[in-house]
Amino acid sequence: MHEFLACALATHRPRLLQRWEESLRALPPSSALAHPDALVHLMPATLDRIRSVLAKNLRSRTERMPVDCRCGMNPLITFFITAEAALIETLFTAEPTWAKLTGPQREDGLAILRSTLHAIADDDIEAFCSLCQMRVQSRRGGKATTARPGINAPGWDECVRDRPLAPHR
Repeated sequence: MHEFLACALATHRPRLLQRWEESLRALPPSSALAHPDALVHLMPATLDRIRSVLAKNLRSRTERMPVDCRCGMNPLITFFITAEAALIETLFTAEPTWAKLTGPQREDGLAILRSTLHAIADDDIEAFCSLCQMRVQSRRGGKATTARPGINAPGWDECVRDRPLAPHR
């Protein structure tokens, strides 16, 4: 299944990139760094990373700490949410080969793809958040908190983890 997904990513790369960019441009940016013109340059490299992990038949780690972006200004949250939508729409909805697979095979493929994407997304989002000036280490337990209390935005996990996506119309 990993090889099948890696091949599908390569085959549909132009359409994936186009759909992903359309999805990203349709949403209002959460910050200046989240402007689509700044993020579209990351798309090809991100698809390459996903394909590389899939081609190597690597299993994503199962236990992850949830990503916590309290300020909601991390541009990569929207970047990866739109990536997931574009991947599912392009590979699972528009790809006729998927129709030939059994239900369990399709479910397994979707789980592998989402797991791979979430692992890459979690790492990138956390790395970006670790540099955020809105984040302050509290004295209690060393847990990161926001510099402006009361501003809490949903993180990657709260937005998309294990939630079905509505089809794009």
